[in-house]
Amino acid sequence: MLLCLKIRSASLLTHKLKEEIMLVEQLLYRPLYIAFVVLFAISIVPIAQAEHPDVAFYVAQKFAFHEQDVDGKITTLGYYYNGEVFRKPEGIIHRATMTGPDDNGKQYELKDKAYLLVAEGGPLNSLAELDEAFPNGLYRFDIVTEHGEINNRILKLAGKGGNTDIAPAPKLTLYQNNQIVSPNAVNADLDLLIKWSPFTIGEADANGILDDVITVVTEDCHGKTINRTPLPFYGDKPAFTFRDTQHTVPAGTLKSGRRYRPRVEHINIVYSNDYMDMPELASYGSVTKLYIHTTGENVSDECP
Repeated sequence: MLLCLKIRSASLLTHKLKEEIMLVEQLLYRPLYIAFVVLFAISIVPIAQAEHPDVAFYVAQKFAFHEQDVDGKITTLGYYYNGEVFRKPEGIIHRATMTGPDDNGKQYELKDKAYLLVAEGGPLNSLAELDEAFPNGLYRFDIVTEHGEINNRILKLAGKGGNTDIAPAPKLTLYQNNQIVSPNAVNADLDLLIKWSPFTIGEADANGILDDVITVVTEDCHGKTINRTPLPFYGDKPAFTFRDTQHTVPAGTLKSGRRYRPRVEHINIVYSNDYMDMPELASYGSVTKLYIHTTGENVSDECP
């Protein structure tokens, strides 16, 4: 009987000891378990990329430049290529280069120009010459800003089938008072409506970053921009896209008896990516310029 009591007491002690050991283990390992759960939860939550304070976006581009005469005939003036890095209004960019195509390509030093840094080449006489001077392929951007470096960003410049995919030249038509007006008879006191032919290859961006773009810029005889459509990723107004068909230069923007140059560009975006809230783009453009003259007397000697 005494032996049974001793065995039962020992069994109770052993059971109690096991419970105490299990409690100690829970106290020891529970914080580790909680920490693991927290770390795992953090790891599966997407972390938003910080917006870059200096760079708005950058692009590698090839384009054709055309001129339209007063009778509507369009002549191709040449083919060009460029790399552009657009700075933010308060941004500071110290240096930028574009290298390509691929690893053995040429390095282009981008030069400061107004609100962007740009490297450009041309004019070239044909599309074949353009492709030889600036082949399709991968182009690398390296940018040094006030807030650090952006290195080894790769953009793919290639259209469908790897080809250069430049849209047909836009054709411009001018309207005032709902009637077609000659480029040599524009009234500066009226709205000038600029319409263009359809952007036939324009389409929406599958990545949702930037649909194919249309820009309209009017310059004076000194090349100064006096009116333009919004730039992509600048300000509150969206850029024009392939869906847009016209743009109005408000009355009073032009002066009487002067010469101006509106131009329309259809931009086919063939590569788009978002990096640190900076769109990375590769595109092909087709630009048509048209010289216009306003009626009336030029009260100054400027821009006859």
